[in-house]
Amino acid sequence: FSRRQHRRNCGRFIPALTVLFLNSRAQGQSALFTDMDRGYWDARSKVTSWPGGDQFSSFPDADAKLSRVTPNIRGREGVVNGATFDRGVVSGNWFTIFGEDLAPDTRTWAGADSVGDALPQALDGVSVTVDGKPAFVYYISPGQINAQAPAGLTPGWKRVEVSRNGIESNGVMTHVVNNAPGAITYSVGGRTFAVAANAANAVLGDPSVTPGTATCAPGDTIVIYCMGLGTAPAGMARPSQAPLSGVTVSIGGRAASVGFAGLVSPGLFQINAIVPNGTGNGDQELVITSGGVRSPKGVVVFVRQ
Repeated sequence: FSRRQHRRNCGRFIPALTVLFLNSRAQGQSALFTDMDRGYWDARSKVTSWPGGDQFSSFPDADAKLSRVTPNIRGREGVVNGATFDRGVVSGNWFTIFGEDLAPDTRTWAGADSVGDALPQALDGVSVTVDGKPAFVYYISPGQINAQAPAGLTPGWKRVEVSRNGIESNGVMTHVVNNAPGAITYSVGGRTFAVAANAANAVLGDPSVTPGTATCAPGDTIVIYCMGLGTAPAGMARPSQAPLSGVTVSIGGRAASVGFAGLVSPGLFQINAIVPNGTGNGDQELVITSGGVRSPKGVVVFVRQ
């Protein structure tokens, strides 16, 4: 006869306890089997209930902290710019962490996570620090975290760490800079398009491969969404929208007229630019320059006259 008692807590099992009721005449395993074969005892007819207040029923749970996993940040390119996925983290801008066991679930922040105008510094027990300063966490998953870098970081190599329910990750060094411009992008069929919109607020793209997108033509004003144009306030849901100077744009190798460039929401910048006359049809490379730093190559705007 055996009784197995299982207790489960967050995926952990206390080992099952097997209790054997042995006949007093049994001497070892062979004697027990012999007695059972002869029908000398039948535990099922003798054990009719199990005491509810026994020590096993009240056995304490295992220490929850011991079962928590340790988050791990990828050592190579584990902390990158949130728009370009390249090196270069800017104060007040978004950055991305890649790794394993970074979070227990997958979600973005919600209204209940913020207090007033303050953005959350943790989601479901997951927090991030850069150079010892708390970042503001927007998205968590086991393999990726998106966060806003704290304000006031000085340029140079800084240590990034993730904490999951009080368990610290390995520390990874990332390069903090004042400018790392780059358009937010989406990829289709091996082509990387800038996230941009026309005057009607339709997303630009190649309609032949992405139905529902719109094209632009020379003379059109387009809105380009980007990051890294400069440092920005951090931790505020409604930062001041201030224009920036010194931002340039080229489309297809031609200089575009920039009507506005500035911060429009937490860590997000907007550029209003006019597609230059003489720009050809098809994929045209988009280059953004801020503070003397150029955006990465390979990002395009689809033009059709």
